[in-house]
Amino acid sequence: MCGGVVSESLVQILATEGINLPTTVVQRGIDSYVLHMKEGSVTIDTPLHEKRIAVMHRGAGPRGMKRIEWRSFDGFLQNLPPRGARGP
Repeated sequence: MCGGVVSESLVQILATEGINLPTTVVQRGIDSYVLHMKEGSVTIDTPLHEKRIAVMHRGAGPRGMKRIEWRSFDGFLQNLPPRGARGP
């Protein structure tokens, strides 16, 4: 599985364009996350103007997965109808 994080402002910008991400795409909002590396760990907080970071599933899931609980953020965007077909 592949996870990803995006700023809440991106989620809001998409919404102003008429692209509302369903709850099956955005898993939750967080205020920080920790990146673990061989050299050590670093905590990454939200940017000062953001209230939270959106956490989402990016990939199709483990091979052979039978039950799909989360939809891929990338797949959701790729499967949107063309802009003219969505309306203004």
